[in-house]
Amino acid sequence: MTEKYPLLTVENIKYWYWECNPAYSVIDIAKVTGVNQATIYGFMERKGIPRRSRSDANINRFKCEHKMEAFVRQRNTPKLKENQSNLAIGYWSDPSKRKKMMNGFTNYIENVLGVLQAQILYLLKNSEGMFLSDLIKNIKKDKNILDRSLRSLHQRGLVARQKQINHNTRNSNALQYHYSITDEGVVLLNEKKKEPKFKSLLKHLEDFTVKNKSALKNNSISVYLGKNQKIILRLFQDKHSLFLTDLKELTSLDRVVLDKSLKGLFTRGILSRKKELNHNSSNHPKHFKYRITELGKKIKVE
Repeated sequence: MTEKYPLLTVENIKYWYWECNPAYSVIDIAKVTGVNQATIYGFMERKGIPRRSRSDANINRFKCEHKMEAFVRQRNTPKLKENQSNLAIGYWSDPSKRKKMMNGFTNYIENVLGVLQAQILYLLKNSEGMFLSDLIKNIKKDKNILDRSLRSLHQRGLVARQKQINHNTRNSNALQYHYSITDEGVVLLNEKKKEPKFKSLLKHLEDFTVKNKSALKNNSISVYLGKNQKIILRLFQDKHSLFLTDLKELTSLDRVVLDKSLKGLFTRGILSRKKELNHNSSNHPKHFKYRITELGKKIKVE
């Protein structure tokens, strides 16, 4: 604050810029305080007052009625529409310019393939396809980052996807996208092998455990076992076959929890079941007797 500009204070700037709704822009603050925009920018930088991102600034701009009206008036002028129409018609009516632009766009799409996207394509190429959860375990990246890369690859026709039941998740009936590489993806990946920045990466992935597909599948299943399922699986690895009533005696888990965990292990192919006479029951009715499968024997429970 100065004697000449008494309104230029940290409290006022913070209130106008961040607390008002709609918030003041730098131009608005400059008009109120009587200084130019550059002074406001410098003042905010010296006092450590953060600025909005461009997207937030645009959102805030359309909250102000007078700014919104000015924007609409500017975009609806006949002269601007005529210029845009003439520019588009003139450009697309020229076959050479149109072909040049489309070729440039196609080359850009074919050549832009990041390291993460190359990893995804290589993993899909060396497997029978993967769910997003499988890729997360093999590529230590955030789920949202991998999801964006998969969407980009799918839109470019390098990856195909189809909704299937993912038995490796806790919700064994959930439909999720199962991704597989297309022929175009294989061709592009082979071209990238010649580039220096991808040689070491693809060599590292080639030495990875992706070649052992059964091991990859078993590892992905073991990761998604819940705490109760691990307890039950340990018992089956020792006993091999048990009724639900036997599990109630061997564990302190509730019957509903046991039943839900058994169904989950059964749908994943870790346990099998068959109705048999339960001689430990008073009426000897037929109950499901669960047995561990070969897949369940291979899983290492921590």
